[in-house]
Amino acid sequence: MGFAYGCRERLECDILISAVGRLHHPRYPEIEGLEIFAGTQFHTARWPEAISLKRKRVGLIGTGSTATQIIAAVADEVQRLTIFQRTAQWVVPVPNPPISWWRRLIFRLDPVKLAQHTSASRTFIEENASNIAHGRGKKELLAACTAVLR
Repeated sequence: MGFAYGCRERLECDILISAVGRLHHPRYPEIEGLEIFAGTQFHTARWPEAISLKRKRVGLIGTGSTATQIIAAVADEVQRLTIFQRTAQWVVPVPNPPISWWRRLIFRLDPVKLAQHTSASRTFIEENASNIAHGRGKKELLAACTAVLR
């Protein structure tokens, strides 16, 4: 598989998952005075190649998946990291055991089974998101998640 944008690596895989989310349509916050901010500012989708955050005071707006990854990656190199959050994110630890060779074989031979498994998992998560966010039925939810993964 070849890649655009000057990438020189070659990747061989069975499944390639794009997790770029909404980054291809950057959204900037409406903050009074943002246009006169004298420091460097950019959206993660337009990350400047030559930027160094070492020993800088960094403000990060957002707490979604990308922000979580950035926080972990830069926290030790910046002088100070201030995170601005509008809405709290709910992060739930999910057991992620290896998929057995025989299950991978079944999914490879029968893509419909893979689609059904994926759909069932997604539906379960979406239907239980409210319970997760509000801490209801934790024992039952954990048991159900564990059962799905067996």
